Amino acid sequence: MGKKSSFELSVDLTKSLIWPLFAFVLLVSFWAPINNILKKIPSIIDRSESITIAGLSLKIEQGLNVRPTDTVKKVLSKISADGVKKLMNKKNSSYYDSKVWPKRENEELFRLKLIEEIPKKELNQHEFGIRSTLLGKECQKFLDVIMVGIVKQLAR
Repeated sequence: MGKKSSFELSVDLTKSLIWPLFAFVLLVSFWAPINNILKKIPSIIDRSESITIAGLSLKIEQGLNVRPTDTVKKVLSKISADGVKKLMNKKNSSYYDSKVWPKRENEELFRLKLIEEIPKKELNQHEFGIRSTLLGKECQKFLDVIMVGIVKQLAR
């Protein structure tokens, strides 16, 4: 390749500067609208919320009385659909004559700390019992609100 003339160098320089210059002009021209949008993003995020439960992402309406805590969101994003069913059925304490079946059957809920073993001194005649933890009750309450919201949406 031979030496480039000064005209060719000028054209190459212009080509390399035109896109950054164009982008800069656009940015300056639209600075006010872009700035307004960026300022509104936090309030938009606050007003629209979604949560993942058992692999299903749901958008939460603003009218809900209960907002999930970060812990509830985290736990519900890890739970399976079967785990949700079991959690919703654990509203009251459950008592068993054996420890093996309920532990195996509810392994996921134990692992996520949504249910706990009832201490021996509270069991009376039963060998084993389980009940919802505070986190489990919080998740149940939130799931109840979600279910009511879904039913209300279906009625519209």
